[in-house]
Amino acid sequence: MSYIESIISRRSVRTYSDRDISAVDMKRIEEIIGKNKDTLFDSKIRFYLTENSDDRRAEGIRYGTYGFIKNAKAFIAGVCVNNRKALIDFGFVLEKTVLDVEMMGISTCWLGGTFKRTDFVRKYVREKEEIIPCVISLGYEEDKRFGEKIIRSLSKADTRLPWGKLFYLDDFETPLIKADAAELQKPLEMLRLAPSASNKQPWRVICTDGGDICHFYLEKTKGYSGNNMGFGIQYIDIGIALSHFILSCNELGISGGFFITDPAPIIDSNREYMISWKKGVL
Repeated sequence: MSYIESIISRRSVRTYSDRDISAVDMKRIEEIIGKNKDTLFDSKIRFYLTENSDDRRAEGIRYGTYGFIKNAKAFIAGVCVNNRKALIDFGFVLEKTVLDVEMMGISTCWLGGTFKRTDFVRKYVREKEEIIPCVISLGYEEDKRFGEKIIRSLSKADTRLPWGKLFYLDDFETPLIKADAAELQKPLEMLRLAPSASNKQPWRVICTDGGDICHFYLEKTKGYSGNNMGFGIQYIDIGIALSHFILSCNELGISGGFFITDPAPIIDSNREYMISWKKGVL
């Protein structure tokens, strides 16, 4: 399976079968976590694979999810400092891991505000400045139940904003038409399909220079309760989207790289500039 196929096929799974993840698969997941180290801003991030076994519960360690997740057999927890660049890197690296795990046939779900942090923090946080913004639940998928369908419907997990609300040409006044995206049409579509907290899809992209440059912005969702969690969860969304974009570009043989321009290429009071990408060798 390719990354593009994984992006298209993956969905958040909240109900898993009773079958434990095999020792062979757990080892493979550990290896994936170990090799996925590339970040955009050189942030120091640590990821841990932890089994959610009966033995751990007997030791007084319970990885709770407020009933949103059923039968999770393991979790991937990540630790980073609480700043914008680290949170973007967190999403960027962890989403690649999620897609790699998806290719193994193991289902996942991003958890930001619907898990109990206490035991994760006690076990993995070392410094005062560190946080665990999200974890990933893991397991083999169970047949979807009625409750699963209701949750997916409420979270709008199967919907995404149209191109005209996400992608622009030269400025924020001119929507980008798919045909004008040329060879970037597929990477931008894979970005559009990226998961995000509460499916808010806060990313916006301006393509300039005939499509050779893409500028990525965050449009924070006004009134969104997720912005009051003590860290910028929508920065993680940006990292996830950037991961989809660059993985798709690499897979399609579209060369290019990320860079920062200061001041921002386009100043907009409603949107925060994140990073840019340029086609070709930088």
